[in-house]
Amino acid sequence: MRLTRRSSAAVRYAAGGVALLAIWAVATTLSGFSALQIVVFAGPGLVLAISASWMAHVFSPADWSWDDALTAGAVGAAGFPPLVAFGVAWGATLDSGMTIALFVFGSWFALAAGLITGGFGLLRRRRRAAQAQARGVRLTMLD
Repeated sequence: MRLTRRSSAAVRYAAGGVALLAIWAVATTLSGFSALQIVVFAGPGLVLAISASWMAHVFSPADWSWDDALTAGAVGAAGFPPLVAFGVAWGATLDSGMTIALFVFGSWFALAAGLITGGFGLLRRRRRAAQAQARGVRLTMLD
């Protein structure tokens, strides 16, 4: 049986939803926090994900849109709070001052990861353009 593009996207979204629910369940169980205590980190997760999305498009700003921001924000708001719960629970076992450092380094890591992702995207686009030029096909990049 061959899946169509629409049905394969539905399967991916369903699998992502199930994985996200499992991560939330494990986070609330292992950290000892309730879901309401964890959900307060949805706002920072949303902002951090939009920032990372913007940084991923720093080399091609014309490719970034508010639709990208909406998608990144939704993923960040849903996926960041359980990661914070894991980080706080893990950091509390090490040192109470470690929690603040974990938040600061985590934010810088997200921005650096967005920048690195944008760099790889730029290299991929340049390689594809060079390959197309070698084959005699002309590609135009819209900036």
